[in-house]
Amino acid sequence: MDFNQFMHKKKVVLVGKDLQDADIKGLADVLRESEVVEDINLMCNRITFADDTFTDALAQNRTLKVLSLYNNQVGAEGAKRLAAAIKVNQTLEQLLLEGNEIGDEGAKSLADALMANQSIRVIILRGNKIGDEGAKHLAECFLFNQSLRVVLLGDNKIGNEGAKCLVDHLPYGNMIDQLMVDNNNMSDILEKKISTILSDPCRKDPHREKSLALPKYVVEKLLAHRDRVIQLKDKEIARVIKLKD
Repeated sequence: MDFNQFMHKKKVVLVGKDLQDADIKGLADVLRESEVVEDINLMCNRITFADDTFTDALAQNRTLKVLSLYNNQVGAEGAKRLAAAIKVNQTLEQLLLEGNEIGDEGAKSLADALMANQSIRVIILRGNKIGDEGAKHLAECFLFNQSLRVVLLGDNKIGNEGAKCLVDHLPYGNMIDQLMVDNNNMSDILEKKISTILSDPCRKDPHREKSLALPKYVVEKLLAHRDRVIQLKDKEIARVIKLKD
């Protein structure tokens, strides 16, 4: 395929082309050299990101806003490479990864990257076999990330333990407008708590006090990442967070 045809296009659509990693090496050149590409749609292919060719180019790119990878074969290792790229890239706004079986390890890699990334507004991780451990890591990134607006986690394997972490952390992810957790293994009560937190009109009040009680393990996480704390000033962190027994 001649990828030069996409060099001056804002949108690249290669849906259902049975593409594998070797087939998109030319697309990496587009990411590195194009000054206009904003949207790449690679849905329904066989991409795994088995090497760094595409993701290294993504890290360097400064124009792409939407990357759609629905129903590929990214897996945990591919997610790790994507995560390394979005730690550096600060222009991508939507990362659509539904149906890629990234699992807990992939979710952990992405969560770590989202602690640093401040451009991604929408991340779709539906149908990725994410369980409680993956949900815990994603919940923790809510303490640090200030850009996320929409997080879709439906059709995974998140149980009550992971859901409880989402409930505990979500009040501090006060920029998030939508967190969907439908079709998981959590109780209806916890799913409803998430909806209740999101519908609280006071969540986004810039003048409300950041004195919410958090579990001890959350406080320890904050203290372990003082350099990444955005919402809380370093010198005040121990004072404003109340420990739960």
